[in-house]
Amino acid sequence: MKRTKRLYPIPETGVTMGYIEYLPEDYESGKDYPLVLFLHGYGERGNGDESQVEAVEVHGFPRYAHEGAEYPFVLIAPQCPSESVWPVITESLNFFLDHLLDTYRVDPDRVCLTGLSMGGTETWLWACGHSERFACLVPVCGAVIRWMAFTLKDIPIWAFHGTLDNCISCEESIGMVNDVNKAGGHADLTLYHGVGHDSWVPAYQDPALIGWICRQHR
Repeated sequence: MKRTKRLYPIPETGVTMGYIEYLPEDYESGKDYPLVLFLHGYGERGNGDESQVEAVEVHGFPRYAHEGAEYPFVLIAPQCPSESVWPVITESLNFFLDHLLDTYRVDPDRVCLTGLSMGGTETWLWACGHSERFACLVPVCGAVIRWMAFTLKDIPIWAFHGTLDNCISCEESIGMVNDVNKAGGHADLTLYHGVGHDSWVPAYQDPALIGWICRQHR
């Protein structure tokens, strides 16, 4: 994939978002692509400059794209400012997503939101408040607010968690998925038995995940 580091100052909030874009090799073909927006964990925060933004490539889709994996979607990996956390800057993320939809050749009806740990938590939370923006969610080992589960009943969800996670209990994902489905939703959960907090390792290498993401439409 074609990899470029970028900075985007968000005028509405004053936050400057550093990010890395990964474009398919045939990006110039003229078609619109699915957009996958990846949110990293707490330990990968930084100021978005040339050196620190590479921290977003430690795990998940960005890591594998940097190592040579080819994906059939536009992958965007922003970096949370070091003095903040994702849930604090959800408003900035909304403006950032507007920028991406205006800038890249992507289908606004095929936006996948995914993230791990702190990013998995924000995947749940952002979508609870703005469910209309996303075609699907892939939250990995994230914390939840279960009473908001009903807001996600119209979004396909595939969550992942390790049963031995001692940072964010797998009961978070289990409860949220159950509540979404009780509300009439369509949520699946893959539990990795014997795996701790790093459930993102098997999750983002699941051979079925890419096809599942690309089949989803808002």
